[in-house]
Amino acid sequence: MNRMAELKVIWNTQPPLLEIVGREGVYGQWGDRARFAFPFKSLTKRDVLICGGSDWPVGLYNPLIGIDILVNHRFGPEENGEVLNSDEGLSVLQAIRVYTYNGAYTAFEEQEKGSLEEGKLADLAVLSDDLLALPPTKIRELKVDQTYVDGRLVYDRSSNTAP
Repeated sequence: MNRMAELKVIWNTQPPLLEIVGREGVYGQWGDRARFAFPFKSLTKRDVLICGGSDWPVGLYNPLIGIDILVNHRFGPEENGEVLNSDEGLSVLQAIRVYTYNGAYTAFEEQEKGSLEEGKLADLAVLSDDLLALPPTKIRELKVDQTYVDGRLVYDRSSNTAP
């Protein structure tokens, strides 16, 4: 990890893989070395930039599940919320950044998107609740109420259609 930081490696991760492979997939393959798997916090502490994705269609495409896993570092609800290594979880704000600004930076698009700033594309989702006020284990239960692309409403859950 120190060498990655020295070389300014960008780590593109698919956090939902932790849930997809589950407890058996992680411990079955790695044994007690699994404690080193998915080292989100350790990499962040070393200033390794992490961006998140889904590996769709192989993985789960919902970024709220990825944010949940970045924060809670758990195998998912089917595994009774078992945590792989709680020391490797990120803060909610760090996890949001992984899926927003860091992804834009990785694609050389941080001047156009990735954060809410004047002059940038207004690509955003309006959620059903305040992501920062929820208990972290409830993140995946949020719904997307509206989606905007370049400032235009393209999805509204109340009508379940695009306008």
